Amino acid sequence: PKEIERVRRKIKELEEKRKSLVEKINKYVEIVSKPELLEKLEKLRKELAKLEGEKSKVEGEIKNVLLRDLKNLKRLLKSLEKEKKNFNLNLKKIAREKNSLLKKIEEIKKELEKVEERMRKKEVERESALERISRFKEVKGKNEFRVAELERRIEEIKKKVSVLDASIKEKRAKFLEYGLEVEVPSLPLDKIKERISELGKKLESYGYVNLKALEIYKSVEEEYLELEEKVRKINEEKDKILKLIEEVESEKRDAFFRTFREIEGKVQKLFSILAPEGEVKLELENPEDPFSGGLEIKARFPGKKLLSMLNLSGGERVIVALSFLFAIQEVQPTPFYILDEIDAALDKLNSERLIEILKAYSKKSQLIIITHNDTVISNSDYIYGVSMQKSGESKVLSIKLP
Repeated sequence: PKEIERVRRKIKELEEKRKSLVEKINKYVEIVSKPELLEKLEKLRKELAKLEGEKSKVEGEIKNVLLRDLKNLKRLLKSLEKEKKNFNLNLKKIAREKNSLLKKIEEIKKELEKVEERMRKKEVERESALERISRFKEVKGKNEFRVAELERRIEEIKKKVSVLDASIKEKRAKFLEYGLEVEVPSLPLDKIKERISELGKKLESYGYVNLKALEIYKSVEEEYLELEEKVRKINEEKDKILKLIEEVESEKRDAFFRTFREIEGKVQKLFSILAPEGEVKLELENPEDPFSGGLEIKARFPGKKLLSMLNLSGGERVIVALSFLFAIQEVQPTPFYILDEIDAALDKLNSERLIEILKAYSKKSQLIIITHNDTVISNSDYIYGVSMQKSGESKVLSIKLP
């Protein structure tokens, strides 16, 4: 610091004076026997003692200054170590939460893939079962038609037999009235055989009838109902998973828009400090699906029209970027910030406006700023400077500003 340099220069001057006086004293000692010089010698001795006292006082002041600075540096180092420890703990916590969320997402994806694979298999089984059931239904339909046809023919024959029996009884009763008893003649054996042959050929024309068809159909039907129940359960599980995914996506979307609106308001507030009467807009490329598009920032500075970031000057881009950065940090604040030459492209007026924001943030967070801007430096609480010595080593100097 300048104070130490001044004290060191004063010590050097005093040392040179002391050496000069010592030389004079030694010179005068040789001629000390002269009375006229004794008074002058005594005066020089008093002056030498005074200089020695001033030297001791200055050395004490230097020692006190160095000890004070050393204590301040130790306190600052201890504070930085503590903040570094807290930062590392928060960083590890965030990393654990991130890994946990990623793991849950992967588990959901794997479970969804398993469910989809099971559904594909069940769908194949269901199609196969439906095909078999269709074939069995077709066979069953043909057999039922043949059985119904036979039953219809049998009923017709029974009706004809009943009609003939009634007619025979009626005729026989009439003959009995006249005292005649009539015997119903039986068919000849060859006619009966011929009739049996005809009926056998008709029966053969119906083809093979699977007597177990109904039993097989019932078994297949039970299997089909079981598969249908499994498919229903799988569809229910799929619907639940899709609903869960939809809820997560909806919650993610709502959280994004809440944060987006909050950041948008804070950006406008901060931008109005850095650029009074200015305007800034955040526009999503795809408002319907914000995660599939980007974000475009437009700003209007006093006396100018609304322009995209690409069309702004370097200093204007810095002002918009700082407004956006600090708005995000207000939504998710951190204990300290490290800012590297954020004011490089700002003029004095904008640098003073930036100082207002930095002072407000310094009340709730610690700011470490790398800068060459005199306006920012003069408004700091502590200044740390690094200089290169002749030996090639770097030297760090610190000053606490009032």
